[in-house]
Amino acid sequence: MSNDYRYELKFILEPNKMFHLLEWIKFLGAKEKYATRINNSIYFDDSEKSAFRENLLGAPQRKKIRIRWYENNYKDLSNLNLEIKEREGRLNRKKTIPLEKFLPLINKKPIWEINEKIQKFIRDTNPEHTILQQILLPELFIKYQRSYFETKDSIRFTFDSDIQFSNTINRLSIRELKPIDYGMSVMEIKFFPENKNRVVDILRRTNLTPKRHSKYLVGSAILKSAIYI
Repeated sequence: MSNDYRYELKFILEPNKMFHLLEWIKFLGAKEKYATRINNSIYFDDSEKSAFRENLLGAPQRKKIRIRWYENNYKDLSNLNLEIKEREGRLNRKKTIPLEKFLPLINKKPIWEINEKIQKFIRDTNPEHTILQQILLPELFIKYQRSYFETKDSIRFTFDSDIQFSNTINRLSIRELKPIDYGMSVMEIKFFPENKNRVVDILRRTNLTPKRHSKYLVGSAILKSAIYI
């Protein structure tokens, strides 16, 4: 479980600009941190859509909850975790709870059934996380390809492409969902507070402008399950 707060800057890109930015970060000395892989996430919210509303309003203190797992080129699945993303002002941190025991169910059982099993497990084993003691509903499934790079001073760059959103309010399994393509790519720069001046200096020499961006909000809007302008 990680408790280290860091900044996360996001940049929305046309897919054809990815190559030039990859060359740019390599010029900065960033090396590949992990092999490119598929990220799968299911975002959860309560019946009042509190996480959605807090994110939309830009609340300085907020949380979002998701389960995430990875997929390689051979369609092998790995590293299923529940993640609690916490935001304090402009800083973020992530707490993780391993859920590897549920990985064999991912492509076999309906999402609602997996959710019930996971929530019961979480309530029984992690009572300290009060946010997890309420009933949470699977709101959105997101799948995308992510590439990872990192500099020697621990500044991380990630590139998300082929982003797809699927509605999870029905009783389908992951394999039965009907995804919708986003059409844009996302670059993130993640760094600890001690590297803030270094990142400011890097960005000063570019025409890049960070923007508020939430895959949960954007996907909900595209799927018309919530209003987000």
